[in-house]
Amino acid sequence: LYTGDESGSNGGRIAMGERLGPLALEAGINSASLLTQGVGAGAESAKAVSLEVSLKYYFSFMGPVEAYAKGGLAKTWIVQGSGMSMDSEQSGRAYALGGGLQYSLPTPILEAGVWMDYSRQILDLHNNEGESVDGSVDVLTMGVSFGF
Repeated sequence: LYTGDESGSNGGRIAMGERLGPLALEAGINSASLLTQGVGAGAESAKAVSLEVSLKYYFSFMGPVEAYAKGGLAKTWIVQGSGMSMDSEQSGRAYALGGGLQYSLPTPILEAGVWMDYSRQILDLHNNEGESVDGSVDVLTMGVSFGF
């Protein structure tokens, strides 16, 4: 139904959370550009937007590098064209599983880290006519985090 938009597409993620020992609770919003599986000029752009809540479990990997496993729930909307109203073409829930690595950077004022995260969302979407669409999305994200 959809493929990743490989033409210099944009995507992003912003999240906030709280870490207590090896456990962390995180909530965030993700977006990614997609293309419908049309041929040539028949392909249309779309955007996937997800609101996600995840639980992470960190464990020591090597020195200041930690690994983590995560799982969570998300509400996902897929909207075709350039509009971003929540009256989307398809929407539904998703289950997210993944993991990653985080390199902690100790600073005198705050905690900082550089991370790489892989996750797979298993989607159960419905269109405006009530028809069900199942699928998955694989996402590799790199970023920085800051904490107090």
